[in-house]
Amino acid sequence: MAAVNREAGLFDRRIQIQIDTGDTQDAAGDPLAVWGDAFRLWSSKTDGRGREFAGAQQQVREFDTVFEVRDSTDARSVAPESHRVVYLSRIYEIVAITEGKERQDTLLILCSSRPDLRGARAPIDG
Repeated sequence: MAAVNREAGLFDRRIQIQIDTGDTQDAAGDPLAVWGDAFRLWSSKTDGRGREFAGAQQQVREFDTVFEVRDSTDARSVAPESHRVVYLSRIYEIVAITEGKERQDTLLILCSSRPDLRGARAPIDG
């Protein structure tokens, strides 16, 4: 994955962090997640492919996008289990969050663009 530029002016992407607010049911009675807007963060964005590992050689998840954000209380509250990123009407599932590799004042949000119900990568409605 390419290195992320750390200059302050390159945090030029405004991302929306959403939180899972619970489940409801669709017309067929299947569970449907409901998401609410939590907050926005300035970030930089890097596309590419990568893998997040846990332990010796156990692969956890693949990611294809990295959003780098400044370390803050809001950024530290983001959790892969309960949050997601929306950028330019596209949903990104959070795979993992880690500290910036070269600077300790940034966090890397490792994401996978979410497939829609047809299996294609697609923008969200709205």
